[in-house]
Amino acid sequence: MEIKELKIGNCLHYKNTNDIAIVELIHKKHFDCRDEYGSFTPNGNYQPIPLTEEWLLKFGFEHSKPNYWFKNDNKFRFSLIDNNLHCSMGDDDYGILYNRLNHVHQLQNLYFALTNEELKWK
Repeated sequence: MEIKELKIGNCLHYKNTNDIAIVELIHKKHFDCRDEYGSFTPNGNYQPIPLTEEWLLKFGFEHSKPNYWFKNDNKFRFSLIDNNLHCSMGDDDYGILYNRLNHVHQLQNLYFALTNEELKWK
């Protein structure tokens, strides 16, 4: 993962743990995060969070049938196809397809790009 993939508010894991850090400030060559203890510069000790069903539920997506989640009156739909999580958006069965969302920050960035709203998590 490169810094250019991140935006303020993205969630990451810190130091190969399940501790969540939130991107707080982005500089040209590094970024700062915050967690429950305060702000810090991770200095390369971070990794993307795998996008799982648990994270979809945290973000308010609803599970409607096996391998299928939706949000906002079915405008955002996710399905597992060939071991890849696919996102589609629109009013029909096809919509706009975005292939291979593998990490939480990718979902956050895509959601913001399409709605101009931050994806809130519980």
